[in-house]
Amino acid sequence: MLEREPLSAQIRVAVIWLYAVAAATLLNSVLVQLFSRFIDLLAGLWITQAIDAFWVGMRSVEPPGVSPSFEIGAALVIDALIAVVVVSLARKISRESRRATMIAFFVYLADTAAFAVSFRASVRSHVPMVFLGWQALTILVHISGVVIIYRAWRSLRGKTHPLASAESIP
Repeated sequence: MLEREPLSAQIRVAVIWLYAVAAATLLNSVLVQLFSRFIDLLAGLWITQAIDAFWVGMRSVEPPGVSPSFEIGAALVIDALIAVVVVSLARKISRESRRATMIAFFVYLADTAAFAVSFRASVRSHVPMVFLGWQALTILVHISGVVIIYRAWRSLRGKTHPLASAESIP
């Protein structure tokens, strides 16, 4: 059996970052769906926040007295599936998959851009400064995440995959 080299620091940090993103995403979703309390944990994904907002909005059109269990369940299932994809990418990156690292980079970059567009809309809507400051901090944390994932991707670009090099040995 082939012995693997230890992971580089950039790859380890990216894997830990993606695990933190998945955890923050799920925690954000649970807090919103079960307690109707939004707390932005800075590293969570924008797309799941948008999904949560949609399902919370769906609750407002329900007749009085109707249980919102379908909306809560649907939102949590969708958010959990997205978190599973993030964890899956992290696991593949820990196995030095350049493709998974590239996908994680571009997905997280797009998510960061969505936060930036949302921030711009908040500025135009004259949202209170406390919320603008929190959104700005979220964007800065996301930019840090983009850099972390990019550095892992860059560290893998020159490497050959361990299994690919083993197959070429006669």
